[in-house]
Amino acid sequence: MRVENMVSITTGAKVANQFIITGTFYGHKVVTFQSYNSEIIRIEFPSRDGEPFALIVGDDWNYSRTTGKYRNAFLAEYIPELANVKALKALVDIAESNEDNKGYTTFIDRQGRKFEVLTGDANMQAVWTE
Repeated sequence: MRVENMVSITTGAKVANQFIITGTFYGHKVVTFQSYNSEIIRIEFPSRDGEPFALIVGDDWNYSRTTGKYRNAFLAEYIPELANVKALKALVDIAESNEDNKGYTTFIDRQGRKFEVLTGDANMQAVWTE
């Protein structure tokens, strides 16, 4: 596992308390954006072609302007169409209102990649502690 501070968009300096964590867990490449002690966004890459990506959105995904600024920068690198608060909120709202499976939905990005979207800190915990 590797932990790196995010870099300031304006100055290029390392930013305190905003981290990108990369590693491999259960055969999947995983990239996480963490703000202070909260996991904000995690992306799990498929281990085989044809498998979906997983996008897990933590409870604190919209905690503050600073969190939002670096969350959007993180998402711009991996899923550009979700790199703004309106797009991500719309996706979270869809997942949270899913009557059949609360906190879950799917999303297909412009590149045709399928994402299984999970919301809430409980889903963050489930993946790390399996």
